[in-house]
Amino acid sequence: MQVITLLNEKGGVGKTSLSTHVAGGLARKGYKVVLIDCDAQAHATLLYGLPKESGIYDLVVKIAEWRQIIRIPKTSTWTEQANPEGSVWLVPSNIETRGIPSNTGDVFALDKRLTELHNLMKGAIDYVVIDTSPTPSLFHAQIYMATDYFILPAGCDELSYDGIVQSQLHMGQFQPFRVAKGKHEAQLIGIVPTCYRQQVIAQQIFLEKFEGDFPNKVLTPLVERAVWNEASMTKQTLFTYDLKHKATQEVWDVIDYIEEFTQNDQA
Repeated sequence: MQVITLLNEKGGVGKTSLSTHVAGGLARKGYKVVLIDCDAQAHATLLYGLPKESGIYDLVVKIAEWRQIIRIPKTSTWTEQANPEGSVWLVPSNIETRGIPSNTGDVFALDKRLTELHNLMKGAIDYVVIDTSPTPSLFHAQIYMATDYFILPAGCDELSYDGIVQSQLHMGQFQPFRVAKGKHEAQLIGIVPTCYRQQVIAQQIFLEKFEGDFPNKVLTPLVERAVWNEASMTKQTLFTYDLKHKATQEVWDVIDYIEEFTQNDQA
């Protein structure tokens, strides 16, 4: 079971849009995926057509059983197949998520629950995808300790760049604790430029800056297109809203890279 977390300490960079598509895309490839909404706004929960609930709070703070908090979104959110080989399960969020840092002091709390899930499902879960809030908190420490791989969505601008730097800095601070716990260091899969406007010179400059400062780590840019908003309005991913759209192919390129990176790393 591999845990992938989407990070950026800057809001509005597309973490939720990308996390819901990564989960759905991996499921379309036949993997068993758990999507965990760790943002109090619960937008990943809403985008999968589910109501806001205290799932992640109950899991970490109240030590609720997995069967009590796991939810199964409609498959029509991410696939048109009647009986797909893969699957998506979701741990929902709501405003109570904000209370996690003040109600648990165990930095390994989330990691322990994920280990429990792995054992409970006898290794049947392939990926856990975690959507995070932009505001760093002590809950992020739990997320860092549970993370095997991280992805940094980023707009091509100064503030998003700073968010990347801060996210990497904080992730790096927890690497020694992971190693001391017998885990490998969490690895950066890549930076995903989002809402990219090809005709804006400033955006071109920042894309080049990303590529220069993070060589071989910048993935396919997700161009700003109206179809992203249209799909979210219908509570669908691009895979079911418009499978043949250019935007869908762009996000497929990212998912293909994630699959190749994680599978090669485990080989």
